[in-house]
Amino acid sequence: MVKTKIPWDQLHYLEDKYNNDLAEVEKSGNADDIRKLNEIVLILNPSSKSEDSIARHIEIGYSVREVEDELGVSWKKVKTVVKERCLEIKPKFSYMLVDPYGCRFFLGGLSNLKPFGKVRENFKADQREFSKRGFRLYRFDNHWFDLNQGDNYMVKGNNETIFVK
Repeated sequence: MVKTKIPWDQLHYLEDKYNNDLAEVEKSGNADDIRKLNEIVLILNPSSKSEDSIARHIEIGYSVREVEDELGVSWKKVKTVVKERCLEIKPKFSYMLVDPYGCRFFLGGLSNLKPFGKVRENFKADQREFSKRGFRLYRFDNHWFDLNQGDNYMVKGNNETIFVK
């Protein structure tokens, strides 16, 4: 059996930050702190790959595949928890478009560019085309928890609605 080193420094950091009330970590909504707490809980109690841990990960914006990898549970178990608890899988964003006024739009796919103008669905071509009109297009992975309140986003399969977090 492999002995796992407990990350005491992270535990003490969270205790100090939340006045020794670790229940406040989840209430804070701070994804980095929630992730640290989940890692500590999994180390201290490996059987905590429970439905609660799965639900916490889904609620902050992890995909089913990421929960599988992070917690080492099966796809079937994750889907069961999602269904039983009526959880919503949050969208993941692959692109960000910044308009000439600095307003950011997080996009699930290149097809979400259609409301902003002609789209080729080729990143480099779209990037050049939009830069001519003062827009900046970036490619990177963003989770739901990476967005700030008030950020605009569009999801794959819906090119008509711009949502606000």
